[in-house]
Amino acid sequence: MRLAAIFIENYDFEKGGYTLNLGGHYFYDITLKNHRCSIYLQENENFIEKLFDDKNIITNISAIVGKNGSGKTTIIQESIRAIGTNPKLGFSLWEDQSKNVYAVNYFYQGIQISNNKEVKIIPKGKDFKAIYYSPHLDHKSRTSGIDISADRYLAEDLSNINVTFDAGKRVEIEERLKRKNIERFMKFQKSKYSSFITNSYGLLSDDLFRVTFTRHRIDANEKEIFFHNIPLNFRTFLNDLYLNIRSEYKAINIKVSSEDERFETNKEKMKNLILMDLFCLLVSLMEQQNTYLEEGHFTIKDAKLIRKQTENLKAVEKFKFWLSNYYYSKYDKKPLPDEETISILEFLYDYLDKQKWNDELRKFDWKSQSLYFNEKDIETFLNLNQKLILSLPKYYSSIKQGKQQIFEDLNHLQIFANFEFADRKLSSGETAMLNLFSRIFDFFDRKIFETQTIYKDNYYILFLDEADLGYHPDWKRTFVTSMINFCSPFFKKVGAKVQIVFSTHDPISLSDIPNMNITYLEKLEDNIFKLFKKDDPDRPKNSFAANITDLLSDSFFMKNGLIGDFAKSKTEKTIKWLNGDENDDKIYYKKLINQIDEPLLKYKLDQMYFEKFPKEYNREEAKKDIVEIARKNGLDINFNN
Repeated sequence: MRLAAIFIENYDFEKGGYTLNLGGHYFYDITLKNHRCSIYLQENENFIEKLFDDKNIITNISAIVGKNGSGKTTIIQESIRAIGTNPKLGFSLWEDQSKNVYAVNYFYQGIQISNNKEVKIIPKGKDFKAIYYSPHLDHKSRTSGIDISADRYLAEDLSNINVTFDAGKRVEIEERLKRKNIERFMKFQKSKYSSFITNSYGLLSDDLFRVTFTRHRIDANEKEIFFHNIPLNFRTFLNDLYLNIRSEYKAINIKVSSEDERFETNKEKMKNLILMDLFCLLVSLMEQQNTYLEEGHFTIKDAKLIRKQTENLKAVEKFKFWLSNYYYSKYDKKPLPDEETISILEFLYDYLDKQKWNDELRKFDWKSQSLYFNEKDIETFLNLNQKLILSLPKYYSSIKQGKQQIFEDLNHLQIFANFEFADRKLSSGETAMLNLFSRIFDFFDRKIFETQTIYKDNYYILFLDEADLGYHPDWKRTFVTSMINFCSPFFKKVGAKVQIVFSTHDPISLSDIPNMNITYLEKLEDNIFKLFKKDDPDRPKNSFAANITDLLSDSFFMKNGLIGDFAKSKTEKTIKWLNGDENDDKIYYKKLINQIDEPLLKYKLDQMYFEKFPKEYNREEAKKDIVEIARKNGLDINFNN
């Protein structure tokens, strides 16, 4: 099935509501009075099944267009609420390929259908969900369904700034947000779903990538950890390990005689900090809930024997001993991310060991507590970091929803490495484009693909609120195609179908959408807008493959022409001067006419000028102007004399 229309009820019952048509087998006009509903259906004779996607993963694409303040965002927000879990805001109409119509979340007393068409009532939809994306930071309230807007990601990225440190320092909000964004960009670009970026936009990369590390705050002082939820049998061992890590850092010799020795000393410091960061991450993980106090054990039962085997080990070896020699008596025997933690630890230690002071390209900077990676190494590290942070929720048991196993979402804890380009600065357009695709990818990658922390639905409606904001016109030309190229394989991987609804100011994007799939809005006054019905004589008629000039003047309601107001006022003043008796400022107006780049307008103004000053007319120059105008309009004119 596909979502064909949404009825949104006004809070004032006397006014009924309005219908958002998304383009399907029928065009719907729904009225509501005294809690009784009438649905008028008119067949869409131009509807094409699988127009946007032969595989039918993308079931349809629709657009909402209108001036600023016309109500585009309001309609999207109210549509999401209407198709959500609260039926008192309206209902939705769905169609299948056999043209059957279904009303979902319909709760009114009666229903009257035109054209003898049956509408089947489904009390509650449970296998579809809305996804909302907006690039605007406008501090709106949380949207129901899946919210991947800039507001929500901002809040999520900063959710743990009071209990974490980046590169040993207090979190700088601007740096944290930049690094989280770039990490999403990099993960997305390394995925198989980003191939269209390489083809359409070019690969956004850098020669070097800078990485710093986050430390999670634990309840401890210089002498001990204050445990709360850590398994009882681990506490003495982990407290000793914590003190070992601290003492080893203090013991690192800071008195050196050469830069080479200083470099080696700083490498040891960096390794110690990374070890403590990983240690604090796992302690924070276990401290989240009081779940396993009696269940964590060492495979070696004798505590004295454990102490004897580990007392002379370095802290890093003692850390690995713990992760290699533990088990839990209930649930999963090995719930900690032991393999993932050891793998990333050994990779980083080995990477640091290979760095030499006299290397031509240094890959370690102690002052900023940073490591630098090339393209190949950063891909390896990204994968190791991803496996680690996505394994954290598996520490706690899952709950079963149908056939799906759902783990608790620990997003606030899932941060260890921070990634950024070492030198490259992204443009606003590049950031806008990558924000859109990387957030869709990131949400499902973190919450469904690897460790499932939310219920997976069978159908998603992707609402994009001016997602092409900041795009270059050439990128806007590929916006719809790019969404298709990404969404079809991606949602196939999700195991769901998807429908796209986007709002825009862009006529190029609109030219990819059939006219019956477009909702046109016009602002009447504050908080009141007009939604043009199918047969409204003022409803724009052109969209799909239409000329961009027609779209600007028609679909975007630019009733006062297609040139800027300033240029328009100067042109009008010039015409008034040409029609008047004054001859002053002749040089000024002549120069102004020469500035005009619209050929037909310039030709007419030149003609008026020479009528006013016939002695200045130059026949040969006039011929050249006519030839140039003809050339720009695809005509070839030659004067024989």
